[in-house]
Amino acid sequence: MNPRRPKTIGIAGNPTKPATRQILHGEFQVQPRFRLETVLRRAGRRSESHRALNDAVISRGAFSRIVRLRVTIDGVLLTEYLCDGMIFATPTGSTPYSLSAGGPILLPEARACILTPICSHALSNRPVVAGADSVVRCQVVSAAGESLLTIDGQVQVRLRVGDEVEIRKSACGVRLVSPQGQTYFDVLRQKLKWSGANV
Repeated sequence: MNPRRPKTIGIAGNPTKPATRQILHGEFQVQPRFRLETVLRRAGRRSESHRALNDAVISRGAFSRIVRLRVTIDGVLLTEYLCDGMIFATPTGSTPYSLSAGGPILLPEARACILTPICSHALSNRPVVAGADSVVRCQVVSAAGESLLTIDGQVQVRLRVGDEVEIRKSACGVRLVSPQGQTYFDVLRQKLKWSGANV
């Protein structure tokens, strides 16, 4: 398979549901989405890498205290965060964890990456939106206990002080299938219980 060609996610669910029946009858639309490539560098060397459709999260462990994270964008220092962690989200992942932490909602077509601090100890620290082609690096400067890197809530890696996580747009995207005529705003109104949703 060509690694640069977006792959289509399969259809899962109950075939008796109207949306699933509609898709199986060929009444569907395909939406391209990009993913994040996260690379863990330890002692200056590439340790491992993972792809994320929704988000990559650096967080403290269950019994840890705050962490200090140094963030750069395209080689330029943004700031150092004293916080519980940091969420790096795609537009697709802007509505789960990042949104609950105060991040913005981005339309799927947006070419951007969201940086959302988790419980920052500085009230002036707010979410930042970087370009999709930006290279973001986040280094664990200090941590009073365990810190973790979690990819899409599935893969979890223990981090050490000094570790650096590099986040950039993946060369391998995905294509999502949805019923014909269903818009992103339809989904938002339904899931977030906004006015006009049929709930």
